[in-house]
Amino acid sequence: MAWAIEAVQFQEFMRQTLVKRSARRGVPVPAVGVTPHTDKDLRIASLQPHVANGLIRFDPRHKTLLEQLRHWPKADHDDGPDALQMLWMLANSRSGGHTQIVTRRRRVHADLRGYV
Repeated sequence: MAWAIEAVQFQEFMRQTLVKRSARRGVPVPAVGVTPHTDKDLRIASLQPHVANGLIRFDPRHKTLLEQLRHWPKADHDDGPDALQMLWMLANSRSGGHTQIVTRRRRVHADLRGYV
């Protein structure tokens, strides 16, 4: 298990502080710094095949994420899709094989396959 936190500017300071304080309190948080190396739009677009193949599934309760994905790249905010891409990257780098992100047991929102 790990938490991905973008390792840029204030977020990296926050991650380091979180790791230190949580360890001191006996509840260590496995926060991993993730530094993006490519264009955000390219990273988000790279999720599309994994959504289409059913490796990334969505829970209808995640309304904000789903709205941002539906309207990407013209959405007002893209923090959700950006975080999803970091999660996917982290899961792949630590899975040792087949990776799948499932937020619910049954498949939902199959109509989202083409939008990312």
